[in-house]
Amino acid sequence: MITPNTAADAVREGDYEAAVKQWEILASQGDVSALHNLGVVHKDGLGVQQSDIKALSYFEKAARLGNAGSQFNLGNMYLNGEGVERNETQALAWYREAALQGDTDAQCILGHFYSSGRGVPKDYVQAVSWYREAAEQGHAAAQCSLAAMYQTGRGVEKDHARALVWYRGAAEAGDATAQVILGGRYRSGLGVPIDYERAMSWYKKAAEQRIAEAQCRLGEMYYLGEGVPRDFIEAFEWLRRAAEQGHAGAQTALGLAFINGHGCLQDDAQAADWFMKASKQNDAKAQFNLAVMHYEGRGVSRDFHQAVRLYHDSAAQGHAGAQHNLGVMYANGQGVAQSYDQAISLFKKAAAQNHPSAQYHLASMYSTGRGVPQDKSQALYRYRKAAEAGHLKAQKRLLELVNKT
Repeated sequence: MITPNTAADAVREGDYEAAVKQWEILASQGDVSALHNLGVVHKDGLGVQQSDIKALSYFEKAARLGNAGSQFNLGNMYLNGEGVERNETQALAWYREAALQGDTDAQCILGHFYSSGRGVPKDYVQAVSWYREAAEQGHAAAQCSLAAMYQTGRGVEKDHARALVWYRGAAEAGDATAQVILGGRYRSGLGVPIDYERAMSWYKKAAEQRIAEAQCRLGEMYYLGEGVPRDFIEAFEWLRRAAEQGHAGAQTALGLAFINGHGCLQDDAQAADWFMKASKQNDAKAQFNLAVMHYEGRGVSRDFHQAVRLYHDSAAQGHAGAQHNLGVMYANGQGVAQSYDQAISLFKKAAAQNHPSAQYHLASMYSTGRGVPQDKSQALYRYRKAAEAGHLKAQKRLLELVNKT
């Protein structure tokens, strides 16, 4: 006699072909679980030739008989256009059917739909409601999303304490996103006392799941000696893992490690290579450092035009160092037509971010009337700002001006 148990025994033995034969007989008798299982094996190609169309057919039969797992899978297939034309409306309808039966994955996805306004009008209250349904059943991703809603005050009153509770629950259940967030909170002291040991512990749990952001943060902590003895070699290893996964911040940090020979042999060419990878991801710090290398001809050919292009990209993102250096190139006509107007504009942007050298160059231009009307009071003000920030030339010039008065 064929029963669901005999099919389950075949699966445990890895004999999917035998299981499929038994499920087909049970399905012909209207067994909902057998219909669902046939959908799964056809979707994954277990014991049968993979076929999204056949999987869809079996899932539809089981879903219409109330199987929540099939309803959820149908939602996925309509959402992704697998075996059927992509249809978000149908996907949402099947996710809702599954969610109403308590399927936590479907409830979490409905939360995402309402939170983002995908396929439905954006509704944070509805999003919170669905996240909570799944979170209270222990769904880690829903717990993390619910925590984010409490943190930002979307759909609920902002409550950092509750956010922390839900983040911790999700992190303890293995949610890597929550683990990274908790690591960041303990590292920065956001809503909790600064605790580098706990920060590193949570980052390590996420890093073990190959989460590049966690690997990068671990690298930073070892590099800076936060909660552990400073260890350039360990820092380099974590940064390398994150960089190889394409994490732009880690690629930039790895470039700096090669520049300085921290945890590795000093190598300008390797540094430039990593800066280039991060620059292609529009990382402003990488663009700045690669521009410096092109300007100096370190690890790459000396190329003022490339330096200008990279400084432009970095400066447009608000990088003060890039704004200053690009200002110098405009003032000197290096790789670009000389323009005091452009130089002054860039120096002012960098000075607004308290860049000492930008303050110094502005002071010099106001002092001599180069590109601007001469203004001794502005010059004195800028020299003083630069001097207070430790700029040696500004300190010397300020002393000279003060002694003249």
